[in-house]
Amino acid sequence: MAKPLRISEIHEFAEVGRIPEAAVTDEIISNVADLDERTQLEPWVQDIIHSHDQTPHGPTEIADIITRVTVGGRPTYTAFILKGKSFQKVRIRDVAHQITRLRRLKGLELAVLAAVGDIQDDVYDEFIHQARQLGCNYLVVTKLDLARLLIAYDRICSKDGLPFEDGVCSNGHSQRKELVLNYRVREDARWEVFKLRDLSHGLAKRLSATILTDRHYPQDVLRTIIVEVFQEVRTDPYLRNEMVRATWDDTPAHVVWIDIGFDIEDINRCNWVCMACWIDPDLEEEYQPNWPYDGEVHEGIMIYWNSNYHAMKKFWSEHTGRKHEVIECVEGIFARVQPILVLLDRKFTAFRQGAVTEQSLKELVQRYGEDADNLYGEAGNCPQAPPECVDYRQQFQNIMASFHNLFLLYSSEKRLNERTTENRTWLFNRNLSDLKETMPKFEYEREKLL
Repeated sequence: MAKPLRISEIHEFAEVGRIPEAAVTDEIISNVADLDERTQLEPWVQDIIHSHDQTPHGPTEIADIITRVTVGGRPTYTAFILKGKSFQKVRIRDVAHQITRLRRLKGLELAVLAAVGDIQDDVYDEFIHQARQLGCNYLVVTKLDLARLLIAYDRICSKDGLPFEDGVCSNGHSQRKELVLNYRVREDARWEVFKLRDLSHGLAKRLSATILTDRHYPQDVLRTIIVEVFQEVRTDPYLRNEMVRATWDDTPAHVVWIDIGFDIEDINRCNWVCMACWIDPDLEEEYQPNWPYDGEVHEGIMIYWNSNYHAMKKFWSEHTGRKHEVIECVEGIFARVQPILVLLDRKFTAFRQGAVTEQSLKELVQRYGEDADNLYGEAGNCPQAPPECVDYRQQFQNIMASFHNLFLLYSSEKRLNERTTENRTWLFNRNLSDLKETMPKFEYEREKLL
C-alpha cells in the first residue's frame, strides 16, 4: 500500500536530520530558489545517493533520475522529478507529463518530487494520486527540506545558501572539512548494555535494553548491532525478583525493547538514535504491547529511526549549563525555599495538634504564595544539567514540585470550596511528606557533587 515517506527515511539522505528547520533562513531559501535543475540539483542529488546513471532528457523523459535508494534497509526502485529555478511556481502543467509517465516504470517503489519553487496544491494531489495508483510510496521534498538536504551534504553554504565552488561560496564562507571514517567490514561492531530492565508480567516475559555504541557507525552497522543485542538479551537470565523467576525462569523473552544512544547525555535526555522492538509472533495479540512507531522491519525487528536526533542534540547542547552554573542556580533557590518550608512545617504541625486554626495556616500559605510561584518558575529556568548533575537537579525539581503543591490548596477561594478541611489536610500532609522523603535523596546527590 502506498504511503508518504519522510526525507530522512531515505538512508542516503539521513544526514538531513542534522539540520533543523529553524536553521534555514529566508536568505538561504531565496538563494536555493536560484539553483539550476540540470547543472546543480541533478548532479548533486546523484552524488549524494551515489548514483550516476544517465537519464536521457527530452520529450520522452520519464524522470530526471531513475535509480535505487535505501529505504528500510533495502534497495528501493526510485524515480526523482526535480524542478529548478525555471519553476518558481510548480504548476500542474509543468509536471503533469512526468507524473503520468511514471506509469511506464514497472515495479516502481518510490516516487520523489523535489522543487526549489512553490509546489501548487493541484500538483500535490495529482502526484499523490498517481503514486497510489501505482502502489508506490511517495515523497514531496519542499524547498525547505531541499535546503536542509543540500546544507547537510555540503552542497550549499549553511550561512547564506550559496553553492560552494572549490570549497568556498561567493560570499567567502568556507566549506566544512570533516574527517571521513571508514568502517572495516570484518571488524566487530562495538556496543555495551548500559541498562537492562525486566518488565515482565504474568502473561509475557519482557526485557528492555539501553545500549551505548559508537556515534560514527552508519545505519547498516546499527541494524547489525540491533540484531546482536536482540539475540543476547532475549535469553539473558536476569529477572527482577523470585516471583518473576518462578513464572518465566529460562523462558526466552516474548518482547524485547532496545534503545540506542551514543553517549550518557542521550540516555539522560532519552534522545535515542533509534528504538527497536521485537514481539514474539506466537504471543497472543491481546498480550502484545503497542508499538506506536511507523518504521522499518529488519529480520523481524521493528526499528524506528529518530529523525530529530541531531536537532535535539543541538538543542540540549545549547541549553545545558556547566556544573557550577547548575549548582549556583539550585543552591540559590533552595536557600530561599528552606525558611519558608520551616514556617509551613511548624504551622501545619500546630494546626494538626489543634494549637492553631486552619484559617491561620491559610493566611501563612497565602502570604508566601507569590514567592512560591516565583521560586517555582526560577527552578524551571535553571540551566539543564550536564550528565554529572542530572540526578541532583532532578531531586531538586521533585522538591520544588511538592513545595509548590502546598500552596495550590489555598491559592483561591474556588480551590478552597472544592475540598473539605479533612481532604485539604490529607493532601497537605502528603505533599509535605513527599518533600521530606525527597530531601535525603537531594542531600545525597549534593554530597556527590560538592
